[in-house]
Amino acid sequence: MPVSRVQSEREDLLPEEDRVGAPSQPKAAPAAKTPATEQLAATPAPALTPAVGTVAFSAPATEFLAEHKVVSGDSLSKIAQHYYGSGARWQLIYEANREVIGANPNLIRVGQVLKIPHLPPE
Repeated sequence: MPVSRVQSEREDLLPEEDRVGAPSQPKAAPAAKTPATEQLAATPAPALTPAVGTVAFSAPATEFLAEHKVVSGDSLSKIAQHYYGSGARWQLIYEANREVIGANPNLIRVGQVLKIPHLPPE
């Protein structure tokens, strides 16, 4: 079978605009620019993620001085005294561990693990 015959038999499966010898259609005009499309065009592309097999290092969001496992007889002021040298700093420990401790800072339980934050710069 000649190539031209095969080609013509297959062309009937193509959309009319893709057929050999089909009249060319004018291309659509680009969409009008609107403030929304201009803003979208001005928005920078998101950062690329590292390729597979690469290792990305970043600092933790919050660094802690230590982790303390609560033992019998502990209180937040005793823990603050141990780590900061002042029991008055107990609120720093409470604020860093509110989700673990709950609403009552006077009620800590044996076995809870508390994160001890660094002292803020003075």
